[in-house]
Amino acid sequence: MGIDVNEMRKIDAEMHGLSLCDDGMTFYYDETGNCGKLILTDNGVNDETALECDFILGGVAFDGEQCPADTGQLLQDLKLQSSIKELKFKHMTRSGKSFLEFMGNSRVTTYMEWLHNSGLYIHYATVNSLYYGLVDLVDSIWEYRPEFAFNFEWVQYLKSELYNFCMEYLDEVLPLLHKYQFPNISREDKRAFCLEFCDFIQSYNDDTTEAGFGMEVLRQMLKDVGRHGNISLLYDNDSNILVSEYYTFYLSRCYTYKNAKHYFDFEKVIKAKMDETELISNGAPFKNYEFVESKETELIQISDVFVGVLSRVFRYLDSITVEDIEEIDRVKYAQAIENLQKLYELIIRADRKHPMLIQNANDMRLTQMRMVKLELLIGGTV
Repeated sequence: MGIDVNEMRKIDAEMHGLSLCDDGMTFYYDETGNCGKLILTDNGVNDETALECDFILGGVAFDGEQCPADTGQLLQDLKLQSSIKELKFKHMTRSGKSFLEFMGNSRVTTYMEWLHNSGLYIHYATVNSLYYGLVDLVDSIWEYRPEFAFNFEWVQYLKSELYNFCMEYLDEVLPLLHKYQFPNISREDKRAFCLEFCDFIQSYNDDTTEAGFGMEVLRQMLKDVGRHGNISLLYDNDSNILVSEYYTFYLSRCYTYKNAKHYFDFEKVIKAKMDETELISNGAPFKNYEFVESKETELIQISDVFVGVLSRVFRYLDSITVEDIEEIDRVKYAQAIENLQKLYELIIRADRKHPMLIQNANDMRLTQMRMVKLELLIGGTV
């Protein structure tokens, strides 16, 4: 049985409280941070960088079918060596440079100026792999006790608290999950898993704090589930695989923007999974995407640079505090700050076009703080 794109986009829009976007647009995509699978091991996970860097699927888009941007001018202005036949993010970097030095270098400046003035929209979906792998625990609780899932914001708040608690005690929580082959808990082990996880929370949680309150709510509900209910979303999955694949995020873009045309950078594994998935609209087969070779598609190359820059920006924002921002030499790094201002304006422009151009399968607190820090960096106040 195929996936009904009309039903899926309606469910998504209602869940986020948004109107459907029926605009005819054209999207180009590349990705970064794809670890293939995120797997629990005896020593943690198979790829620790996946705990530090988001998977990002993103790029550029425009209304209709006619691109408003002069891509050839950008490639000319970047002054790449004649031996370079395809623009990639790696061509924007210099080894050994700090983030702010990177963000202010001449090629990044040329790229950001061009993108800012191009008439293109930026778009992206971020996936925090650990967050994405953990939150089925919360969703299982709500499936058992839906009367306590008061609203979308409340559910997101509790997911955020679970993620941040697990990140703080990662060296202990990963072995606990691995012990029970999470997310493939056996029905016989359901009670033991829930109660051991509850004990783990109680050992470290301070329920007098706001974050601690959220974890105490989860602990009490998980204890109830362990004794009387089911964690149905954590049964009959692949053992110890927190994230099995990322192709569903490709699919999501296709049904969210049903009337658009989507061009993805060719990825053999992703393409195979997409081709195996039958999309249906009004009872008929539906397809609004194509995989293309980046060497032949300049807007895919431009998308490659964009997701690379965005990934570096997010990693930097995640690594610094508000106090660190106050210490930045704004004269020395004036060009970097100007380029970050352009990125911020592109994000705001995309959000005003349609909020789903920017998607985050991510910790709510983390994504909010990224924007707070970005605003502070470019000279705003919070």
